Amino acid sequence: MDAMSDADFEAYRDRDCWVFGDVLEHLHDPWHLLACRRRVIPAGGCFLAGIPIAQCWSVQARLSVGDLRSADGGLMDRAHIRWFTRITLLEMLTQAGWKLDAGMSRTFNEPQREQFLPALRAMATVLGADPEAAVHDPLPLPCVVRAVPA
Repeated sequence: MDAMSDADFEAYRDRDCWVFGDVLEHLHDPWHLLACRRRVIPAGGCFLAGIPIAQCWSVQARLSVGDLRSADGGLMDRAHIRWFTRITLLEMLTQAGWKLDAGMSRTFNEPQREQFLPALRAMATVLGADPEAAVHDPLPLPCVVRAVPA
């Protein structure tokens, strides 16, 4: 998809919904892909995307002890080129001419999570950031979003 040209998108002008299931994190320039699609999407069109959230508490915990390793799949998949947090996901949508219409987090039962959340809250407080966002944003692993033209 990194290699798709404007002409490629023009050929699919009539498609009113695109699905990017676990795609955007594998692209060098997902902003370009989304901007190109935005230019030709019909009125009322949208896209759906599944995006892993690298802000996940387990990634933050491993990073804090220097153990951030790539894996053969999942959140730390070796094939991931881009990493997104809630903030950088929303920025990408805005920069490419889209706005979030709906979103759903996929949160799993992770027994250790509750032990790490107070540390995330404390770090946010020291940084002067919102401690509630600091413990809410790292809960989902993937996030499924629906975006519409801005």
